[in-house]
Amino acid sequence: MRKITLLFAALFCTSIAFTQGQGLEGVIVETYYISDANDAADSDGGSLSEGSVTYRVFMDLAEGYELQAVFGNEAHTLNIGTTTTFFNNEDRGEQTGDAIPENRLDENTVALDSWLGMSGASGIHLGIPKSLDTDGSIVGGANNDGGSEGVTGGLMVNQDPLAGIPLTTADGLIEGDVPTVTVVGLDLAMFGDENDGPLFTSNGGAWSVLEGVQGPTDDNIVLVAQLTTDGDLSFELNIQLGTPDGGTEQFVASNASGDETFFNALNFPLPPLPGCTSATACNFNQEASEDDGSCIEPVENCQACNANNDGLVIVDSDLDGVCDAEEIEGCDSPSACNYNPNATDLVDCIEPVANCQACNENNDGLVIIDADGDGVCDGEEIDGCTSETACNYNPEATEDDATCIEPEENCTQCNANNDGLDIIDSDGDGTCDALENPGCNIPEACNYNPEATGNDGSCIIPVENCSICNENNDGLIIVDTDGDGVCDAEEISGCTSSTACNYDELATDEDNSCIEPVEDCQACNENNDGLVIIDTDGDGVCDAEEIFGCTDPEALNYNPEATEEDGSCVFPSVEEEMTSLNVELYPNPAKNHVMLRVLNSKGGDKKVMVMNLLSEVLVEQKLPFNNGLAKLDLIGFAKGVYLIKIADNLQSTTQRLVIE
Repeated sequence: MRKITLLFAALFCTSIAFTQGQGLEGVIVETYYISDANDAADSDGGSLSEGSVTYRVFMDLAEGYELQAVFGNEAHTLNIGTTTTFFNNEDRGEQTGDAIPENRLDENTVALDSWLGMSGASGIHLGIPKSLDTDGSIVGGANNDGGSEGVTGGLMVNQDPLAGIPLTTADGLIEGDVPTVTVVGLDLAMFGDENDGPLFTSNGGAWSVLEGVQGPTDDNIVLVAQLTTDGDLSFELNIQLGTPDGGTEQFVASNASGDETFFNALNFPLPPLPGCTSATACNFNQEASEDDGSCIEPVENCQACNANNDGLVIVDSDLDGVCDAEEIEGCDSPSACNYNPNATDLVDCIEPVANCQACNENNDGLVIIDADGDGVCDGEEIDGCTSETACNYNPEATEDDATCIEPEENCTQCNANNDGLDIIDSDGDGTCDALENPGCNIPEACNYNPEATGNDGSCIIPVENCSICNENNDGLIIVDTDGDGVCDAEEISGCTSSTACNYDELATDEDNSCIEPVEDCQACNENNDGLVIIDTDGDGVCDAEEIFGCTDPEALNYNPEATEEDGSCVFPSVEEEMTSLNVELYPNPAKNHVMLRVLNSKGGDKKVMVMNLLSEVLVEQKLPFNNGLAKLDLIGFAKGVYLIKIADNLQSTTQRLVIE
């Protein structure tokens, strides 16, 4: 009792000392689900508007920390609000998550109920973000009972991307030991069994776990509320944590004092946070969203942030009392480019070189004196031939004097002394090789050149009825009337289909003469010039077109389209039982399940058997009939006609059921 008294005294008073720490790492507001029209149509759960958003609020704690309470007191109001109302499930909803029966989460919209919590989301389930949930879902889609409308496929199947991971994939639930929520000074009627709002508020109350609670995973994330509304959500929360060393910490949404810690994310939506928003300032506050004019900006190379980032210190590398940015560099030599009589920092002098280097425009460097712009200053130029391809090339020359003797490729070459040229004339006709004109000198060739001095082997000669010269006379095009890639002169007519009776492997030109057999219906004759029918039983229907089935009209599975009896006929072997049980099957035909309604018996277990048409029992089970109604699962049964037998200790009946 002393522990309880001290805990709640700490929550409602502001004079208790707490250990200052970093236990709260963040507040997570998860969009858990967005309701659609099917969800809104359920009347068991009450009035749920289409488009309603279900939010989950988590406290992200540091390792070893425990959440003890969410509270409001005179200094720190607790508010949870909406612009409309909060949805409260009328069927199985509760005020706290730990009170929700675990076997009701798959019924209508119970899983979307609004409640407060301390990690628990049902009697045996703990809440975690969907992104950490790896064990699938028990609330959405096929796991849900479909609500008051019996929606096929269940409710909560909306996959709106704004809600993140669908509830059919992950439900944010993990089995575990659920702590009991203790409520002090709060009226939780707003989260009862009907929609209510718009504001839940308290200046003297809390919901808590007295011994503290940690998140169910290594991330230590604790669920504190699930809230469903078609309006705009807002909250101001204050929390108390237990530290690993046995102390406590309090985090508040506003007006922190003493050892309390202001944590802006305890407000939703986040309010503006005043502070310095300049990332370059000493006192930059990365959490601030509204600049309050308090920024302390350093000055490059002149003033830097002090050790506490709450003031400035001078940047003075040489300790001469002048900050680095205001230093004046200069040289004390009057002949230097960078001479400055006002210099405070002496630097190396930049001296020009006569007829070779002069001061640049800024007097902070040298430029070459180079009249011809060849990269060699005028005082160091050497005249001569600078062309590496010339006979008289001088590698030491820096200035070309127009004396170069250049040979012409395949026409002239340097003489023995490299001071003149010799002609290159391979055939001794007085014309240098470079001026020769080789080409095709055959008149019938496409590329015939009457000016060619000799045949160079390049002649392109067409072939009669097979190839002709192209438009540019520099190549050939095929003469191919039917465009099959074989020139007309080389075509061979015949059947080119390898599957045909009269296939000709040498044929290149198809003349529509192919005789194709039909599998299991027509085959090639002995001469391979015609077809014969394939009819094993001689009934005039080829084997490929036979339809096998039951041809007896008295059979249950008689097929009027069958042409070949296959011995599959099934004849009735049981009679419809006409006893005192009056049973309806619906829907019939059925797919995944069928409802069994006993009209003259009210409840209790009954034996249900699924049999084939030979009265062989395929499945036998006992089903509870509530108010005379039970649901039979048909998943796994093949399509066809079955017999369903329902019996109790006194009565029975058998009916046919078609499964599509």
